[in-house]
Amino acid sequence: MVKRGALIVFEGCDRAGKSTQAQRMVGRIQARGERAELISFPDRSTDLGKFIDQYLKGNVEMEPREAHLVFAANRQALVGTMRNKLQHGTHLIVDRYTYSGIAYTLAKGLDVSLEWAKIHDVGILKPDCVLYFDLLPDEARKRSGFGDERLEAYEYQCTVYKFMQTLGSENADIWKVIDASKSIDEVSTDVWNLLKPVLDSAAAKPIEYIELSPWSVTNALRAYVRGIAKWMPL
Repeated sequence: MVKRGALIVFEGCDRAGKSTQAQRMVGRIQARGERAELISFPDRSTDLGKFIDQYLKGNVEMEPREAHLVFAANRQALVGTMRNKLQHGTHLIVDRYTYSGIAYTLAKGLDVSLEWAKIHDVGILKPDCVLYFDLLPDEARKRSGFGDERLEAYEYQCTVYKFMQTLGSENADIWKVIDASKSIDEVSTDVWNLLKPVLDSAAAKPIEYIELSPWSVTNALRAYVRGIAKWMPL
């Protein structure tokens, strides 16, 4: 029987070094004779992903709520593919996931609840582990490429950072913090030390899906009702 692969998510604010480390870890896993693939969100290879790419580059516009739904749909579209890869023994290293989607939407200051932001990702695969690359925006802005896309403004990133801390507290069972201010090689060592036990233990656990508690579902539905009521005639 094939042992299932591990689903490991790399999260953090912009220029924290996630993508560099994700590529390194895929290579390191493969070097020990195991299958591993890198998946990045948003997935810009699909038609929807290409539209998102144009949005991030500032070439098209979307309303903030619309953008949240589009990014969530981009993640939902890969559920079947990701599950199949895990079931056939491939480890998946995912660069950004639902947590970025939630934090980046809430940081826009919309009149929406945390539950509203979460509910659109119900049913996607739950990570075995989230490695959060912790880097203060003051440090991130010094790195090359900061501010290249529309969601990388400094003040905005400061707000995203705060929401990431909240999400980390809510997901403490799977959330591991990496000091991303260290050198690339030092960070690689820290990442591998946290990642390796997850690779070795994932096969003993079933694949799980992201769910909301009954309390969260109730609050999310209330948020929808409030939103609909604003547009209903008196």
